[in-house]
Amino acid sequence: MSDPYPAEWPDWVRKNSTPRGECILWDRLYYGRRRIPVHVHADGTPVNVKQLLMAEPEDSVTRWGTSCDNGKCLTPAHQRWRFRDKVPDVYTVSGWAVVWDALSVVQEEELGQWRDVYTRGCLTGLDDPSTALIWGHDGETLATVGDGSLTFTETPEGVRFTATVPADCAAVEWLRQGRPLGASPSVVEVEQQPVVRPGAPVLWRFTRARLVHLALLDEPCFPQTLGVALEGFPEAA
Repeated sequence: MSDPYPAEWPDWVRKNSTPRGECILWDRLYYGRRRIPVHVHADGTPVNVKQLLMAEPEDSVTRWGTSCDNGKCLTPAHQRWRFRDKVPDVYTVSGWAVVWDALSVVQEEELGQWRDVYTRGCLTGLDDPSTALIWGHDGETLATVGDGSLTFTETPEGVRFTATVPADCAAVEWLRQGRPLGASPSVVEVEQQPVVRPGAPVLWRFTRARLVHLALLDEPCFPQTLGVALEGFPEAA
C-alpha cells in the first residue's frame, strides 16, 4: 500500500491523523464551527494545521472547505479554499491623453480668451524616454516611457495612455474614492494656426507638438479626457 502522506509533512502529522479511503483525517483538536484542525506544539503554541502544511505564510484564507465535505480531511487535493486578494505594489491606470479635434475649455489671460484643439496625428514624443505621467501640474512623476511603465497608443480618435503607477500614489487613492480624473498634455516645439471668429475665443489648432509630460488632473483643460480608469483594484472585482 502506498504512503498517502506527502514526504515533506512532519512526523507529528502522521501521529495525529488517520488515513481513511482517499482522505487523511485529523484526530486531534479542532477550532470553531468550521472545524479547523489545530496542533499544539510542546511550547503551548497552537497552529492551524492546514495553513501550516498547504498555504504560504502571507496567504490570507477567508474560507476553508473540502471537496469531500469533511472538515477533518487534510488531503491536499481535497482542499477548496478562498483567499483574500493580496494588495499589489502597483496598479494600472489608462485613459485618453488627447482626443483629436476636441475643444479645450475656454482659457483666459490679459490678452484675451482662447481654446486649444489638437489636429489628428499632430502629437510627437510618444516614444521619447523622458516623456512622463505626473500627478497634477507640478506633482510627482508616476511613470515614464523610458522605464517601460508608460505607453501611448495612437488611434483614429486620439492618443490613449496606459501606465503602471505605485499603489500608494495620490492618483490611485483619488480613483479608489470614485473621483473622476482626466489628462492634460504639456507640449513644446509647437506649430499652430489661429482661427479668429468674431465674438468668440481665438481657436489655436495644433498641427505639430511634442509631448513633454501628461498631467493627471481633476479639472483637465480637455474634459473629453475625463474617465481615467483604475485596473486591478480588488474591491472592484
